[in-house]
Amino acid sequence: MNRPLAGLCLLAFAIALFVALVPLGAVPHLTDEVAYTLQSKLFAQGLRVGPAADNASMVQYPFWVSDPSSYGVFPPGWPALLSVGQAVGLPWLVNPLIGGLLPWLSYLVARELVEEKPALLAAGVMALSPGVWLLAATRMAHTSVLAALLVATVVVLRREQRAWTWWLAGAALAYVVLARHFDAVLAIPLILM
Repeated sequence: MNRPLAGLCLLAFAIALFVALVPLGAVPHLTDEVAYTLQSKLFAQGLRVGPAADNASMVQYPFWVSDPSSYGVFPPGWPALLSVGQAVGLPWLVNPLIGGLLPWLSYLVARELVEEKPALLAAGVMALSPGVWLLAATRMAHTSVLAALLVATVVVLRREQRAWTWWLAGAALAYVVLARHFDAVLAIPLILM
């Protein structure tokens, strides 16, 4: 990785981390984020479901089933990935780390299609996008799904001969199905290539 690209990755990570810690206060805000976080806490403890909620306010969360047992209604992929951060007490760090990889992954995809300078510009656009900063600062699944789709795209565009790269692409696409199954529709062109 060249120095400007590394700088863009570091910039994307730093801004997403700042937004996660300062404006967002390192806490989930949307009901989706709350459900993802609660499910990740269960996964970090090695559980799929928890006991019935004894707090009446849990009824206010439309994406959390609280009786007869507690669990999130979303697919398990993103909460499982988020549980890694949860297990070490840093769930707010997972998405900024992934967000820091997006400029590099965008560069790799663009480099397969264009010369160095426009590919670096693509990485810059990703690193300087307020939308990317915000999503990478939240506990939403979008950043990880984008990263997984970019990984699979790089492998497909390179037509790699090494088997492990295709396993990596398959794992990335499987993650998309497990994290946001409707977004997996975006993978259909990759599979058909």
